Amino acid sequence: MNEQLKEKIDLLVKNLEARNRSERLLILGVVLATAVLGYLTFSFDPLRAEIGSLRSQVSVVGSQIAAQQRASAAMLETSQQDPNRFANDRLAVLAREQAVLDEEINNLAGNLVTPDEMTAILTTVLGRFTGLELQNFSNLPAKVLREDFTADNVTV
Repeated sequence: MNEQLKEKIDLLVKNLEARNRSERLLILGVVLATAVLGYLTFSFDPLRAEIGSLRSQVSVVGSQIAAQQRASAAMLETSQQDPNRFANDRLAVLAREQAVLDEEINNLAGNLVTPDEMTAILTTVLGRFTGLELQNFSNLPAKVLREDFTADNVTV
């Protein structure tokens, strides 16, 4: 087989030597162009395609890194906020509501007197009159005045 290849190469060289100089240059140019095109087709183009693929992967990974950095910054910002902020805001709202309700109760109660205050008032009033003496005074526990009255019936 080696012998056959050698014979073919010798035949090709003799054929090439039989040609004039311009034909040999043209054949050399065609052979070089074929070699360059073969290199471009079989080596360079696949490498260029792989480089393009790798560049797009780098771009995708870069955007993923940027997204992760944004998420990390958002988490860091969230972690630095007061964890009791919601509870404190709710407490402030409830305190305002309580103040409003306390004011409404004071407005509804008007001039009502507590049982302890009643003892002092009654003693003062009875002390103005001669001949009257307070023998005994006790505060009784609260009791329902109306049986059909419940906390659900209250309208303000």
